[in-house]
Amino acid sequence: MQHKVFELQTRTGLSSVLAGEATLEEAIQETPVQGLHVLPCGAIPANPSEILNSQTFADVLDELTSRYDHVLLDSPPVMPVTDARILAASCDATVLALRAEKSTRKGAIYARDVLRSVGSRILGVVVNDVPRRKGVYGYYYSDAEMYSYGYTSKSIGANGAKKQLPKAEDSPKELV
Repeated sequence: MQHKVFELQTRTGLSSVLAGEATLEEAIQETPVQGLHVLPCGAIPANPSEILNSQTFADVLDELTSRYDHVLLDSPPVMPVTDARILAASCDATVLALRAEKSTRKGAIYARDVLRSVGSRILGVVVNDVPRRKGVYGYYYSDAEMYSYGYTSKSIGANGAKKQLPKAEDSPKELV
């Protein structure tokens, strides 16, 4: 997705570097944002999980961390393939991305547990693809410790009384 946002070419990327077809200097691209560089994935290899588990990938990651203050890795979803788990195990920390109105509580808990099982330190959750509609967007915890988020024009409590959604600064720090 970053290649679309920053209008980058995708022919050369991480897979090209790992295959020895390009150097990091050739594959890393500047963006219009000062100080932000992107290394696209490049052509999708036949065996991405094996490549991500390789010493070559570990060496490239070490090189990137020595060159940059922060290195962010974007991965496919946690559930369908093992790539996210492999990457999470290689990182100092993980941020779990959930899709508004699509990700389920059960799926989010499963993803959290899978990431924790590979030793990932989860910093928190980002909810993306939030639709823009009229109404109030927010989240809350109920007395039954149920977590919810989404748009609503009003919030109804268990006794039918209207409830105010809490402000972000009033919410608990740990979401995962």
